Amino acid sequence: MGRAPCCDKARVKRGPWSPEEDEQLRGYVRTHGIGGNWIALPHKAGLNRCGKSCRLRWLNYLRPDIRHGGYTEQEDRVICSLYASIGSRWSIIASKLPGRTDNDVKNYWNTKLKKKAMPMPVLPGPGANACRPPCSPRRSRRRRPAPPPSTPAHQAATCASPPPACTSRRTPCRGSCT
Repeated sequence: MGRAPCCDKARVKRGPWSPEEDEQLRGYVRTHGIGGNWIALPHKAGLNRCGKSCRLRWLNYLRPDIRHGGYTEQEDRVICSLYASIGSRWSIIASKLPGRTDNDVKNYWNTKLKKKAMPMPVLPGPGANACRPPCSPRRSRRRRPAPPPSTPAHQAATCASPPPACTSRRTPCRGSCT
C-alpha cells in the first residue's frame, strides 16, 4: 500500500510554466498569501497545476526575495568552504547565502563550481585551494584492500612466458596469459 496521490495526474498540466501561469500564482499569493494549504491553492488560483508544483515554483523561482543570476566570488568561497566541511547539505549552505535557495545552490554547485573545484592542482600558500573539497565527510564507506602487487616471481610461476600486456596488470594473470 502506498501513499494517496496528491492530485489527479491526468488532469493537471505538466512541463514548463508559462509567464501567464507565473503571474496568476504571483497575483494569488499577493492577494491571499500562501496560507499553508498548497493542495487547495491551484484550484483557488485558477491554475491547472498540482499543489506540489505550485509550491516548488513559488519557493524556488517566484518569491520576491530570491536572487537570480550570477554568483559572486564571496558566495563561491562560502559554498566551497561549507561543502568541504559539511558535505552536500544544501539547505544549510543556502541559509548562509541570503536570497539563494537550496535548489539553486545545489544546481550551481553541480553545473559550475564542482567542475572548477575538483581538477584543481594542489598549490602552496594560504587559501590557494579554498574551493577544493576533501572527501565528503558523510561518505565514509570502507573500501576493500588493494590486491597484492604482481611480482615477477609469481608471474614466472603462473605464466610460462608472460607477454608484455601481462606485466602491466594490477592483478596476477592466473595463468590465462598465453
